[in-house]
Amino acid sequence: MLEFSPLAIGLVILSAVAHAFWNFCSKKSNGGARFVYLVAFWSMILWSPLAAFVVYQSWGQFTMERVLALGVTAAIHLVYFLFLQQSYRKGDLSLVYPLSRGLGPALTVAAAVPLLGEYPSVNQICGVLCILLGAGGLGFSGRSHVNSTAIVLASITGAFVAAYTLWDKYAVVSLGISPILIDWCNHPFRSMCLHRFNRPEQAAANPVQLRYVIAVAVLSPASYITFLFAISLSQSVLLAPLRELSIVIGAVMGGGVLGERFSRPKLWAIAAITVGVALVALKLQRY
Repeated sequence: MLEFSPLAIGLVILSAVAHAFWNFCSKKSNGGARFVYLVAFWSMILWSPLAAFVVYQSWGQFTMERVLALGVTAAIHLVYFLFLQQSYRKGDLSLVYPLSRGLGPALTVAAAVPLLGEYPSVNQICGVLCILLGAGGLGFSGRSHVNSTAIVLASITGAFVAAYTLWDKYAVVSLGISPILIDWCNHPFRSMCLHRFNRPEQAAANPVQLRYVIAVAVLSPASYITFLFAISLSQSVLLAPLRELSIVIGAVMGGGVLGERFSRPKLWAIAAITVGVALVALKLQRY
């Protein structure tokens, strides 16, 4: 057992804050595929100088294995963003965000045992279960009617959260690919795949406010790059549940800013997530 890294935890908390804010902006935009295209395009532009510097520094280290790994992560993130946006179009932020973000880390930790050989302790397992139960409580409490389509879409989104977390951890730790490059390669790929959604007729049918596009284009890569750097420090997917502090922030923003219903049971759900995060962090290990 290697000792716990405070820097990794600090980076994850910073990532969680940025993640909650870009999801808030994404929900406010009420965008669909065209919004995903614009975010990808502007992310590509805004983060290009930093990505170019990384490519310049590591040009001689590119192998076919690394290029293929970047292609796989780009495909996974494309599908994730599409399902996320459709989830927000069908359901509230306070439903979709907790479900997708709570299920993703739970699946990540479950898959880490057979795939990565990471064996969480009993209190860590209890912590993950608290996070999952708290996320479900935030999503369902105080609702007389639940949109089944939004639940299905949010669950699929959560599955892709687990998929990209595990794959990108492999790319960073095992293949030594820079987190900046892993994130940046997603943006031109999404831009090319979704370019048809920026035609004039699409723009007229789906107007998007540029301020939300820019906000997500800055915060989304910043959040994920920070998280990938944390993974490279800890080399454990048990950091993924800690990032779910963003669920608490997102739920508060959904209730306090967007006017979504915020009932007393949600306080218990928030407490469960907080306890779960603490249980995971107390015995965080590096392998």
